[in-house]
Amino acid sequence: MSTLTKSIEFLEPIITKWKFNEKPLVISISGPQGSGKSYLSSKLAIHLTRSYPTLNSITISTDDLYLRNKDQRQLTKDHPGTKLLNGRGLPGTHDVELGYNLISKIVNKESGFKIPTYNKAAFNGEGDRNDEDQWQNIKTPIDILIVEGWFNGFLPFENSDDVEEIINSSKLLSNFPKDDIFEINSFLDEYVKIWNFFDVDIFFDTEDINNVFEWRIQQEHELIEQKGSGMTDQQVRDFISRYMAVYKLYYRDFTLKGTPSTPKGYNLKIKLDSKRVIENVEIF
Repeated sequence: MSTLTKSIEFLEPIITKWKFNEKPLVISISGPQGSGKSYLSSKLAIHLTRSYPTLNSITISTDDLYLRNKDQRQLTKDHPGTKLLNGRGLPGTHDVELGYNLISKIVNKESGFKIPTYNKAAFNGEGDRNDEDQWQNIKTPIDILIVEGWFNGFLPFENSDDVEEIINSSKLLSNFPKDDIFEINSFLDEYVKIWNFFDVDIFFDTEDINNVFEWRIQQEHELIEQKGSGMTDQQVRDFISRYMAVYKLYYRDFTLKGTPSTPKGYNLKIKLDSKRVIENVEIF
């Protein structure tokens, strides 16, 4: 059975009893790179539109909230010598206030505003936010919002000693300056106000987070077949290594607890094996 089918089965009773006249339903979909979260988000949005034609459903990707190129360059300049903030992707490389304000408008049933879009190909692959004339117009209030992002729901450590302990026990984390890891933890704290909007949490779990390397390499091979160019396997591994630091810090805790703002029974954990086949499904 597919992740889409499992998600639909999980969501249907929630949607049936949701009071859309009071507030929209905000669904978080998250998972490691290559796990299939983008595929699930897009297919689920199509299903919701077809199955509930009276409800207005849209998807926001946290990728579209990345900093403008000039701001990302400044962030990189402010953190020399580290790969963690050298380029988009990790906590700290998004415009959190932009995302918070957008979701606030949706939750408050507003309309007449725009959702940003992002061009990853701009500036020779560095990426940049598109001009506003290319943003998505929201002309009517939203009923169902899907928020897709790879570290949705990750929570920062409140105690710096806990961060220190993980750093000291991890060969991977020892490759990065401690100050930068602590700063990532500080940046992550800013995202929690976005996580607090989530009513439902659907996320992918895997026993070995190192599966991400092979999943992402497979994705790149498919991209090369489609477009004729892409990263080498080693380039993909180097690219993913930055993300692995964040997984090492937060991923396992998140998969055990889900997003704190969601009520009991509104978290769906889909566990995948190394081939991205469903091993287990848990609702909690």
